[in-house]
Amino acid sequence: MAQFINFPVTNGYTLDGTNAADAAQDGDNLVPAGDIATVVCSLEANNDVPVATITFLNSSKTVTVGIAVSATGAPSASKPATGTILNILKNAITKAITANPGGVKSTVSLGQDTDDATAKYDPAKQLYIRSFIVS
Repeated sequence: MAQFINFPVTNGYTLDGTNAADAAQDGDNLVPAGDIATVVCSLEANNDVPVATITFLNSSKTVTVGIAVSATGAPSASKPATGTILNILKNAITKAITANPGGVKSTVSLGQDTDDATAKYDPAKQLYIRSFIVS
């Protein structure tokens, strides 16, 4: 298991209903892999954007990670259409947690907005991490 899980944010946004751009979230965001207790995926209440909420073993803090199909604009305007998007999100995080034994960092890599695992790559369906909020 890697020591840290990386959530690379592209054009960060808040998820509080204001849909405000937040460049402070952009780039690499690291979470200590060994401290993760749970990963729960759901649709965010204010914008219906798919999110993963990560809780930790010895902390009351949580991390909320939101995704979208577009790397620009508000995430609520480019929500994934795939019915299994919450499973896709959780699987990507789980793979990053269990990947790279002995490594320092493993990155969460999202695929495409499709249920077809063998689908040809389509840049219009690429998923992006758009928010990383610690609370």
